Amino acid sequence: MPRKHLAAAAVALVVPGLGAFVAFVVLGGSPAGEAVFAASKVFLLAWPAFWTFAVDRADLRVLANPSGALRLRPWALGLATGSFFAFLIWLGWTLGLDMMLAEHRPAVEAAVARWGSRNHFWTWALLMSVLHSGVEEIYWRGFVFSRLRPWVGDGAAALVSSAGFGVHHGVLYAATLDAASGAFLALAVAIAAGAWCLLYQEEKTLWASWASHLVADLAIFAIGAHFLF
Repeated sequence: MPRKHLAAAAVALVVPGLGAFVAFVVLGGSPAGEAVFAASKVFLLAWPAFWTFAVDRADLRVLANPSGALRLRPWALGLATGSFFAFLIWLGWTLGLDMMLAEHRPAVEAAVARWGSRNHFWTWALLMSVLHSGVEEIYWRGFVFSRLRPWVGDGAAALVSSAGFGVHHGVLYAATLDAASGAFLALAVAIAAGAWCLLYQEEKTLWASWASHLVADLAIFAIGAHFLF
């Protein structure tokens, strides 16, 4: 694989975390910061699509291999692992995450209100769980992980891409909560991402990792609803 594809993965690895850092740490969540963050989200769609279509001259479907939708095994594995993650999220909540978040309640409420989602929480939650998780799977597993594999191998590609995924989320958590909470939650996200890389690698389709990601996100939003309302 040409070296330019490694460069494409490197750019993809850095931009989401950097965008979150500039938006919420450097610019402090100001209107300019929100514009930067929105641009970084558009990048999640635009960069893989641009590279696949314009540089690879390939069908965009190669990012997700949609043919796996007709097989039972990817869905079963995805829903099973997602349910396991949902259980771990609930367990973590009962064992102390509730207290960790309690002291940051005003910041969490402000973050939710900033995106205009408090009055339509479950509509927002479903859109994020179904659509946003799909975009993230295409970006992090279908593009970043896939581009790194030929260069560093499956294990290292999973480690590096999952670390990038975790850092991106960790910056957001740290900006809302604190640095220690952000680091802990970033590690948890990275571990889940490693499992999603494995699902994608074994099933050769994103349906498994997307189903798992979707269920985990729904569990997070359920905890959020319990916390906020």
